[in-house]
Amino acid sequence: MTASLRSEASYALYLGPPASAAVAPHALVACQLGLDADSLHRHLAAPASPVLQALSEAEATRLLRLLQATGWPASIRPDPTNPTTDLSLQPAIWADSPRLVRRLALLFDQDSATVQAALYRPGGLVLAARDPRRALLTEAALRPLRGLTVVTSDPQTALHDLYPIRSLSQRAWADIARLLHPFGMPACGITGALAEGLSTALRDRALARLDPTEVIAVNRAFQRFELHLVGVTGWVGSELADFLALRTGQPRARFEVVSPADPVVLDTALTHGVARQFCADYATIGLFTRLHLRGLPRNLDNPIR
Repeated sequence: MTASLRSEASYALYLGPPASAAVAPHALVACQLGLDADSLHRHLAAPASPVLQALSEAEATRLLRLLQATGWPASIRPDPTNPTTDLSLQPAIWADSPRLVRRLALLFDQDSATVQAALYRPGGLVLAARDPRRALLTEAALRPLRGLTVVTSDPQTALHDLYPIRSLSQRAWADIARLLHPFGMPACGITGALAEGLSTALRDRALARLDPTEVIAVNRAFQRFELHLVGVTGWVGSELADFLALRTGQPRARFEVVSPADPVVLDTALTHGVARQFCADYATIGLFTRLHLRGLPRNLDNPIR
């Protein structure tokens, strides 16, 4: 079972101009990559193109570490010439979490703490850059696990949104806004995203500028939201109170004191599109709502909202 979950995706190696402190000269790096010096110079003139393609994950990682150790800025990404599939594993709301984590840890030959942290992060446990046929086999192997949802996405067409993962100082917010400004991607007051609608390539470029302890990118197909009721317009009439009580299982009196500091959960595990539509629908009947991306800490200080 473990072998069937391994990735067979290929990777491409990207290389940028070396820093002034680079240890290895051009000729030596070209030799390590199996290129002549002229070919290496042509690639450096067009850094958006990969210098090598069709690499295994192990070989791509080996070359990446070698280049970085000698002062050359390098990165690896899924090979753009080969179609790949990303999978997200997410627990259902009602899942037996300890049991599910144990099963996945056994399948992936990982410790339970690592699997649990990945499973409950925004977007879930992501298996990236899988060969599409292997992705189908992986999905078939995982779907029988009770309480597990498997979602697939094509990284060539995926859209990603950036979210803060901890409360930040005003200076940190200003720095992030400055770093994201060249990308021209808007923030979203509804979801709380710092920037939304980034392609996979644009996501990688943006993340290279940002502190990974402050910001996370989440594939829109993998996002799941809770919808919180944070306020109402005027008095809660009897029909509206009955509707809310039926939907949430809360007593009618609960909706007389709802506030941003004391919200009521209306819906859980909503997809990105459905969550935004629900916000609009509730607004038409006088209900103020707020979205919370599953996996993010609660009560983040987010000035975008």
